[in-house]
Amino acid sequence: MTGSQSSEQFDYLIQAQVRQSDLIACKTLQDSLQQAALQSKGYLGQETFCRQLEDGFIEYNVRLRFSDIQSCLAWIDSPIRRRYLHQAESRFVHQFRSGIHEPSFDLWLTSQLPDPPPIWKMNLLVWLALYPSVMLLSLISVDSLGRLPSALNVLVSTAITV
Repeated sequence: MTGSQSSEQFDYLIQAQVRQSDLIACKTLQDSLQQAALQSKGYLGQETFCRQLEDGFIEYNVRLRFSDIQSCLAWIDSPIRRRYLHQAESRFVHQFRSGIHEPSFDLWLTSQLPDPPPIWKMNLLVWLALYPSVMLLSLISVDSLGRLPSALNVLVSTAITV
């Protein structure tokens, strides 16, 4: 997360694996996508970076920035973006995945609350979710985990639950 990122900004991360020989075509396609995105409401810009992988592949990463999650979703579902991505997948993309940029989602969630919740409420929420899960797992697995010493049983139960 950058210091300049506002609580309303939403980032979307795209990763594509391409062959070294297709890198120029990938960059050309990304330039076309960026030109189309400039027309999209809420588009703030993008960052691209590449990482060399094994076997002659390159991981091509694009982080798209939008003013809010709704603008991002509108761009992701836009027909023009889908058309460009279909071309890329049929021509040169070896593997493609995308998703939210985790810190961006955290910022979006906290921006939806008027005030951050008190720590004791967050701790209570974790406890209320974890305790029944561990107890249920302990009861269900009494024949297998029940044979372990108590401390080891709790360790394994909590690891499975988490």
